[in-house]
Amino acid sequence: MSPLFKKTPKTADTARGPEKAESRFKNIFAGKEKMPAIGHGTETLLGDIGRRLRVLEDRYNSLRKQFQFTDQIMLKNKKEINTEIKAMDLTLSEINKEIIELKDKAARMSSELKGCARLSELKIIEKYIDLWKPVNFLTRDQAIKMIKEYAKKNK
Repeated sequence: MSPLFKKTPKTADTARGPEKAESRFKNIFAGKEKMPAIGHGTETLLGDIGRRLRVLEDRYNSLRKQFQFTDQIMLKNKKEINTEIKAMDLTLSEINKEIIELKDKAARMSSELKGCARLSELKIIEKYIDLWKPVNFLTRDQAIKMIKEYAKKNK
């Protein structure tokens, strides 16, 4: 049993009256002062303050919930943006690889084209061909045939 509810025998201390009993309970409520009597105006003021405090607490809780919701949305958006950035990085690296391949192919084509004849050189060759007219030349077979025919006629 706790010491508060222990029955104590009546002694000379308890027989003195409420003053002594009050001093005995004084150390239980040590540090707490007695509340002054509250009047009607003070009660309404305290009630009003209490209502205002509840309204402020509700607003605070509402703002806290909104902040948490906004924070969750921001985290979700951040994750989505990060995945999009990673996808773009992959795409960009693939594009860079393709650009490097295209540059390499263009360099090879350029080096091969350096070995080819230019248009001006082709024009010069065309002039010589038109001048010589190789279409009018005899072939070996035609020459042999003509020689044999000539030989038959002269025999």
